[in-house]
Amino acid sequence: MTSISEQPRRDDWKTLLRARFPIAKSAGIECFKGWQPILARMLERLEAAVAQQPAVFRRGLKVKGIREKFGVLGVYLSKVPTPEVQALLDEAHAAAMVTCEVCGAPGRMADRHGWMSVKCDAHENWSPADRIADGPRQPA
Repeated sequence: MTSISEQPRRDDWKTLLRARFPIAKSAGIECFKGWQPILARMLERLEAAVAQQPAVFRRGLKVKGIREKFGVLGVYLSKVPTPEVQALLDEAHAAAMVTCEVCGAPGRMADRHGWMSVKCDAHENWSPADRIADGPRQPA
């Protein structure tokens, strides 16, 4: 039986994402919660696509890391991706370029005081020192 202290917190979205997708179970995730839906869709599609690949490619394949750097989503695999897998990574990258990294609303890439990031109007001046709302905003 798992004690309450050993169970992931409800708001620990990174742990829950790793638990849901075995291909990313040990991946380092370094981005904010606004991109969670993009990552979940990418990982779901990635697992399905990898299952269709030759066994030699599937064996040992895992997501080593997912991170935001200079406002861009980067996904790092343990093997060079096939064209089909690369297409899924490119799709997630493109979606993140127009999605607020804080809340998941439509956003735009811009230089914000020397830091490139993708933010919506509501989070234009947001910084990591501010609280993050739990989940994406719903459109008005």
